[in-house]
Amino acid sequence: MSATFTIPCPKCGSVSTFKTGVSRSGTGVGTCRNCHKSVRIQVDGKGNIVRTS
Repeated sequence: MSATFTIPCPKCGSVSTFKTGVSRSGTGVGTCRNCHKSVRIQVDGKGNIVRTS
């Protein structure tokens, strides 16, 4: 399942939109457009963001 999230990047702090594929475990990996580092996003069953790293 693909999802789009608008969150601040935990690495550089800029607000960015991440388009990620979310696995069954609820995690997805996107890339920040400013610092070009990967960001792991964890969501719950309802699609709410639980944690970013």
